[in-house]
Amino acid sequence: MSNTTRLYSRTAIPGGIIGIAMSYAINKSLIWAFLHGCCGWIYVLYWLFSYTDFRAWMLQWVVY
Repeated sequence: MSNTTRLYSRTAIPGGIIGIAMSYAINKSLIWAFLHGCCGWIYVLYWLFSYTDFRAWMLQWVVY
């Protein structure tokens, strides 16, 4: 078995919802809440490509 980090997508969605809810509660603005939700996903993508072997993980799902 290789030394790759396992990816769990179920934990990212509730975290994003909590972040958006907190942003709305603090700023009282849907625009800021949407912006904070997008920025959170940008960080997730940065982490995914920087700290995991994403290519190997994706190749497991490709059907030839």
